[in-house]
Amino acid sequence: QPLASGVLKPDAIIADLHELARGEKAGRQSDGEITLFKSVGAALEDLAAGIAVYKALKR
Repeated sequence: QPLASGVLKPDAIIADLHELARGEKAGRQSDGEITLFKSVGAALEDLAAGIAVYKALKR
């Protein structure tokens, strides 16, 4: 848990997967920015998330 351990600060989180996939927030703006995705769901949910991101990037 990066937030609980203090490795990641709450203000470092710019967007969640939902906001990125829907185009509500921009993704990385530079190579210095880090993308972190922690999947905690079932394999089917992981697949659905991957498909949503893939479709969003194809647009």
